[in-house]
Amino acid sequence: CCQNGSGHDAHWCAGLPSQMFREVEIPGDDPMSPPLRAHYLLVEPHERKARPAPALLWLHGAATYTWPETLCKDVQAFVDANPATRGFAVIAPLATSGEPLAEVSDWRRKQDRFQNDVPYVETFHVQRTWDCFLAACRALGPGCVDFDRLCVTGFSMGAQAAWNIGLRFGDHIAALAPMAGCCSWPGNCWEEEGALARISQVSIRAYSMEADNRSYAWRDFAWLALHRGLPRESMQSTVPIPEDTRLRKWKEGPNEFTNFCWGIPVGNGCGGGTTCEAASRGEVPAQPSAPDLQLSLLRGGEEDHNCWSLVYAQEETFGLLRWMAHCRRRP
Repeated sequence: CCQNGSGHDAHWCAGLPSQMFREVEIPGDDPMSPPLRAHYLLVEPHERKARPAPALLWLHGAATYTWPETLCKDVQAFVDANPATRGFAVIAPLATSGEPLAEVSDWRRKQDRFQNDVPYVETFHVQRTWDCFLAACRALGPGCVDFDRLCVTGFSMGAQAAWNIGLRFGDHIAALAPMAGCCSWPGNCWEEEGALARISQVSIRAYSMEADNRSYAWRDFAWLALHRGLPRESMQSTVPIPEDTRLRKWKEGPNEFTNFCWGIPVGNGCGGGTTCEAASRGEVPAQPSAPDLQLSLLRGGEEDHNCWSLVYAQEETFGLLRWMAHCRRRP
């Protein structure tokens, strides 16, 4: 609508601010074919320290496939609400209509913004998404990104993709934080020792609304704990969410969350104490001797799926980025 001179309609216009986006070339499925062009939103680290910054792969939900402009709003809300993002390179690829990172479903269909019935997205393409992330990190220049602190998060469809990336590339990842989405175990890879070994190297903190019981699976955490040599039963701690830190639309909740930790829990979910203080100064404190494995369930209020808005925004309560900052890839 902006380009044809009819004015801007905030609901119908898919216009995106070009200065926030970058393009990289990634390999196609056929080595003989020309490279594919992938696009991503970049938020560079504001606080350049003497040492390289961690990089965060941020994966959007399925609705962005139809409404790509929501990526800007969602990432900007995250950055505005959480000052800890200033120490990260945040890379948010587009898996939207026409983009090579989107795997289009063979059976799912939905109406697009013009009410046409069209094929819908299934998930992020794992290999291409990882290639895009690495290319984006390298494009920032030498010494900018700490490749021992590559982190992945995503919500809903993006959470499932985060799990799948962990199964394929876990030996390159420091921390994984899926929000409201469980692992799909593609290709029966729960039986594949290589995939289990790779994801067992990663520190994992997953988040869901307790009522959204399709977005997490207890058997997955028991299975991962078994392959990490941890007890099948978790330790638990319940943490209140202060009323003054809840999002406006959730004034009636969520009002608490329970951490289920396999192995040694760290604080109340933020890394705790000197770890948080060091991370806030841009330092890289020593990580625990074993990778985290934790599921946090939020309860209270009317929301039954969206846990990510609160977790991303409330660093003092959840400590997501402070925890990520102290995680490092395990050799």
